[in-house]
Amino acid sequence: MFAGPERRRALCFSWLVGTGTGTLAGWSWITGLPLGGPQAWLFAHAALVSTAATLALLPSVLLAALLLRAQRVPGEAWIQGAVWALFGLLLYADTRVFALFRYHFNGMI
Repeated sequence: MFAGPERRRALCFSWLVGTGTGTLAGWSWITGLPLGGPQAWLFAHAALVSTAATLALLPSVLLAALLLRAQRVPGEAWIQGAVWALFGLLLYADTRVFALFRYHFNGMI
């Protein structure tokens, strides 16, 4: 059995909020770019949103296994909050590393 529509809606909403959080955290990645025209500006911002949405899929997929079960897990709201807080913290740390060294997290960090 699968979870009801309210839990699926909550998972989708949390992914959208994670995408927005990632977009705001990553805004500093494109602030210094020389965008020469409206097409370049639109492309850079669309790329930022799509990158944040793709990054936010990882916590969403991890939480989907927990939230889309038929039975509720005790403390699942706290688990979901902790996962998204860790996602935001990692994105913030990545923006700080990028501001200092001009590269993102990779296998060497």
